[in-house]
Amino acid sequence: MDGRGTEQAALAQTKSNLPSVKLEDGRVISFDLNVVSMEEYRGIWKEDADGKLPGNEYAEALIERAASLESGNLLNLGYVDYARVREKFFEVAQNPLIDPNSASESGQA
Repeated sequence: MDGRGTEQAALAQTKSNLPSVKLEDGRVISFDLNVVSMEEYRGIWKEDADGKLPGNEYAEALIERAASLESGNLLNLGYVDYARVREKFFEVAQNPLIDPNSASESGQA
């Protein structure tokens, strides 16, 4: 196997180890937090000059990017699936080094 094939195999292995959550319809949403910068993540709680926090739209855009969802698709999920995805994103963001394949991180509700 050449170097490129090895790199692709490693990438596939990494993607399969991403933390994920299973939706009611059986789809699995995986999260790649490396597509969100630390500055962007902290921006969820950063007040503007008027002392206001960004709205839900800001956090939802970050969740969609980390979950590889198209813009607006998070809000098109059912209420419970939306809650599952949002909860899992913040759980993973708060503990990014925990093994996503451990029993407590299985994404089962």
